Amino acid sequence: MTSEHPDLESIHNRAYAAVDDGDLNNAITHFDLLLQHHPDNPFYHYMRGLALKYQMDWAGSLRDNLRAIELSDEFNQAQ
Repeated sequence: MTSEHPDLESIHNRAYAAVDDGDLNNAITHFDLLLQHHPDNPFYHYMRGLALKYQMDWAGSLRDNLRAIELSDEFNQAQ
């Protein structure tokens, strides 16, 4: 993996695995990187917001969840 062309599929998998494992700092780092490449992906905003919620970063969680809702094409109960 180079910094110019990261393996986004691998980063995606590591981000979700980190959330599952409770490794919230790494999850947030991975979602940050994914959002650099896909800033309009509502799922990445939602998941970063979820990780921030678990860290009790309420302002960050709210910011990401509102962005996820804004980007969503349709209502999603999870959001």
